[in-house]
Amino acid sequence: MKKKISVLLMLLIASVVSLTSCSKDDSVSPTTYTFLYSIADDPDMSVSMTILEYNSKGEQIANNNVKCMSGLSKTFTANSNTEKVKLYLTVTVNSKSASRWVQQVYYLKKNDNTTIEFTGKTMVGIIEP
Repeated sequence: MKKKISVLLMLLIASVVSLTSCSKDDSVSPTTYTFLYSIADDPDMSVSMTILEYNSKGEQIANNNVKCMSGLSKTFTANSNTEKVKLYLTVTVNSKSASRWVQQVYYLKKNDNTTIEFTGKTMVGIIEP
């Protein structure tokens, strides 16, 4: 009698475990990043940002272009192979343009959102980080 109860108990546990196991159909959140631009607008200046996506081998695989204005917040879905993001800034004043690299590499959180904020304290330079 004890063997029958043990076998029934094992079958019951196995059926409960199989009902609650993960399936391949479980949805996975995409990897995203939100670009925030927090500098006051200047009517004589036009600012654009090129956001470059790179894979684990350091190859550029995608990019997004953004016309920047104070308070801008824009979220992008990263390419499935994107590991990191670099920013390339272009400022135009009176038809003259200057471009600089943001001196930080942003590593994305897989299946989560990474916030990238450009402020007056963000370091820029002529050399790619």
